[in-house]
Amino acid sequence: MDELCAEYDISPELAAEATRRLLRLDSDPSLALPDVAPALWSRREEVDRELTPIEFLNKYWGKYLEAGTLFQRDLRELDKSLFTAIKSYCQYRKLNPIHFLPPPARRKKKK
Repeated sequence: MDELCAEYDISPELAAEATRRLLRLDSDPSLALPDVAPALWSRREEVDRELTPIEFLNKYWGKYLEAGTLFQRDLRELDKSLFTAIKSYCQYRKLNPIHFLPPPARRKKKK
């Protein structure tokens, strides 16, 4: 794992977080998504400017990712610029965004 982290310039903590999310460890389906994004990538504060898109996702959306209540569609609707930034970040580093983005929706969104 350390070799992969070094090769793709990601921290072991970030790799571990992605693995936990993929395996759906510590999920809590009772945690509801907010109606608005807790923070927007396009309007991030100075303190967050040093974060990668993946670190920003984990900082502000981590609890929803861990709970299994955030899906790709939700992230696109609530913070499209972050969704796009993650895909670009991964493409540039030859990473598969599926390891960092929330999963695709498994059910239809209730209106």
